[in-house]
Amino acid sequence: GRAYVANAKINNRNYPDRIFKSPVHQYDVFTEDLIVDTALNDGDEIVKLVSYADRILIFKHNAVMILNVSQVQEEIESEFKGAGIDNPGAVIVTPNGVTWVNRNGAYLFNGEAIKSLNQRQESTS
Repeated sequence: GRAYVANAKINNRNYPDRIFKSPVHQYDVFTEDLIVDTALNDGDEIVKLVSYADRILIFKHNAVMILNVSQVQEEIESEFKGAGIDNPGAVIVTPNGVTWVNRNGAYLFNGEAIKSLNQRQESTS
């Protein structure tokens, strides 16, 4: 029952690494006091947010964080260094999960975990 935005400008202040949440069922209202605690001031801005089931993937340039939004208080479940993106167009939601590519390879979040798709398959011919 909430909306989430990131890398926003509120009251003429830029917040490149902060996530704001709306009041319940007020999807277009955002204030500076309704925030989600993440790794603030880590020098890495948020590039994109993607929701999948009861999780929000927080894409930064250098990392991806998994935010669980199934409870009243949101919680960062995990962070994956080196899996971030530079371009919001590098992410797509598929029937199998959220997939993305970066300079280190390709990844899939299936609703439970992030998996690297970089491992080579051996030929069985």
